[in-house]
Amino acid sequence: MQGAVYQEIVRQNTGEKLPFYLAAVTKEETIGIDIVHISQSMLDFSLERFANSVEMYDAIKKGIVGPERCGTCDFIKKQKCLQN
Repeated sequence: MQGAVYQEIVRQNTGEKLPFYLAAVTKEETIGIDIVHISQSMLDFSLERFANSVEMYDAIKKGIVGPERCGTCDFIKKQKCLQN
């Protein structure tokens, strides 16, 4: 979704819809490296999904509502605290 938003910002500023690639590197001892092309259909789908939820994202950003938490990722595990 983030890549779709970046692509749209570039399109609005330049008039060009550029392809989107991710460059990825692993943290393993033997480093893995790759460049992955994200298909335009996936970017279009993600941008439409974002556009349909933009009001919710704005409310989260403004602190009006809280984000949904997955409960399993490292970020959420670090934020967890016990309540009485």
